[in-house]
Amino acid sequence: MYFQIDYCGFINSSLDYVEQSFGLYLDNVENGVIINVFFHDNGRGICTEESNNNIISSNYAFNNRHGFDLSGSNNIYSNNTAFLNDNDGFHIFGSNNTITQNEAYNNSFGFTTRIGVYNLIYKNIAYNNKEDGFYLASDNMDVVNNTAYGNRRFGMLIYNSEGLDLTLNRVYDNKDGISLSYSSNNSISFNSVFRNHQNGISLSKSDNNIITYNVITHNYQNGIDLTESKNNHIANNAIDGNNDNGIHLSEDSSSNTMLYNAILFHLNGIYISSSSDQKVIYNHIYQNNISGVYIKNSPPLFKVYLIEDHPHEIWYSLDDGKTNISVDSSRLDRFMYINSRSWEPFGAGTVKITFYANDTVGNLAFITLEVEKTPEYIESNLIHDNNFDFLLYSGLSGVLIIMGLGIVLLYRKIKKL
Repeated sequence: MYFQIDYCGFINSSLDYVEQSFGLYLDNVENGVIINVFFHDNGRGICTEESNNNIISSNYAFNNRHGFDLSGSNNIYSNNTAFLNDNDGFHIFGSNNTITQNEAYNNSFGFTTRIGVYNLIYKNIAYNNKEDGFYLASDNMDVVNNTAYGNRRFGMLIYNSEGLDLTLNRVYDNKDGISLSYSSNNSISFNSVFRNHQNGISLSKSDNNIITYNVITHNYQNGIDLTESKNNHIANNAIDGNNDNGIHLSEDSSSNTMLYNAILFHLNGIYISSSSDQKVIYNHIYQNNISGVYIKNSPPLFKVYLIEDHPHEIWYSLDDGKTNISVDSSRLDRFMYINSRSWEPFGAGTVKITFYANDTVGNLAFITLEVEKTPEYIESNLIHDNNFDFLLYSGLSGVLIIMGLGIVLLYRKIKKL
């Protein structure tokens, strides 16, 4: 079947503007063309369900709850414009679609993708959206030659995704530039990331990614920021003039490789905190204000062994309970770092750390340990115009003694509250 809808408008599909009202709704249709259509003041401007091999081009969606809500495979979405929609400009489900030369502005989110693979996102523009320019939660996509600027949160947020190739994108003047969260095995290459209000490229709990040949300049915090992210390869990037650090690693971001980067005009070229087993090899680091490579001693590691049939909460405190820090019960099978913000204010000497746990019927257990804190900083002044080979292992450095053996909390010997 073939059909075409062109040169018309779908407006005011519901007087109360409910989300499940549609300007145009297509369910399981194929081989259609929708061109030069206006969708406005609907719950969803245009909604397609499981619709394949269609062309949706040169349409406008504005003042809807959702602009383009598109589900299906092997479709072409091109030259469309979404603006002033309450939620997404473009919300795309499905696989093997081509999303190209579309524009999204003044929505909550510009472009979002979910539950799909092998889509091509090419030459789109997202700007001045209230949340993210691009929110991508799909696997194995090519994201090429797009522009994101002026978005209030992330220019591009990659969430819980793998196999993405982000190439030749321009991301600037957002709160954050390109961010990966819970996303592994992606490639970020040949992008220009500049003038973002926080970090240029940031990784949180994201492992085994490749960050290469990017220009990352004049972001207001760090050029590249890694938090709880491991085994990433950062190479051949030009990292210039970011306000804080060229590359910042913290919170157990271990076993990363930094190779052949040019890093200049920061407070520190590379700042490493609470992270171990880094490889910093043949980088060109110079004219940074404090240090080429700045290594901050890690807070102590700990592991909790909990003997209890009905556990409820686990937490610890470094100031006799004035500030309590929760322990993630899903991570009890591994070592964790003491919170660096709580650890850092203490000078060298003895620090008391009290661990607490309770159960669902009100029993409380606690144990106080004394940890000897070594001098706070190790500084490496590598400010020069030559390449260098520097291999760093910055683990415990003798900071942790008793806690490395684990903490056992037994309820049955502690009185009930």
